[in-house]
Amino acid sequence: SPVRTVNFFGLDNTISHMIFIQSLALAGESWKPFDHFVVNYFRTLEGEKFSTSRSHAIWASDIIGKTPLPADVVRLYLAARDATHERSDFGLDDCVSFVNERWIGTLAPWLNERVRAAQEWVPSEAPSQLLGSLMSLLHRQAAALEYATFDPQLVVSSIFDWMTWQSRSEEHSHWQLKGLALLAYPIMPAMSCRLWSWLGGEGEPAIERFGQ
Repeated sequence: SPVRTVNFFGLDNTISHMIFIQSLALAGESWKPFDHFVVNYFRTLEGEKFSTSRSHAIWASDIIGKTPLPADVVRLYLAARDATHERSDFGLDDCVSFVNERWIGTLAPWLNERVRAAQEWVPSEAPSQLLGSLMSLLHRQAAALEYATFDPQLVVSSIFDWMTWQSRSEEHSHWQLKGLALLAYPIMPAMSCRLWSWLGGEGEPAIERFGQ
């Protein structure tokens, strides 16, 4: 099969997934071994192991449906506190602080300011310096999303680095917002697609359609 398969799993399943499952797949004529592996450390909840039997867990439907947090923001927090390189904890106070600082305090105001400016300025050709900065961050993201060097924290930092680098040129707000839609798309697809569409982009955010 030409389909690439990727196995994401916790550190405690390394032997069973990388040896036993692969051996079975290699031994069976109709099975295909995994092409890539991404192994992560444990993520705890308020310092303790997730446990469905003790109801010490967070269900996605609950956090999305019973709190003001949209899925994009939850995903942003989880990516920023990724457990690829070390153990990570889902702390409710930490989550609230992150949302207040990064989403409400940083990203949302930047978006509102750029949207207001984009409505006042007619988009011209994207400046070469802006394109150079964008491509540099997209290359960083691409490396961070490769299986051997998987690092969601770098994907998140690229989003906020873009806002820092490109925060002063109001006449280029259209392109700044379009760049944000591209960089945020792997983590915040709903927001990115709405923003991309509002800016006149077709389909999903893609660098091939950036100048259209």
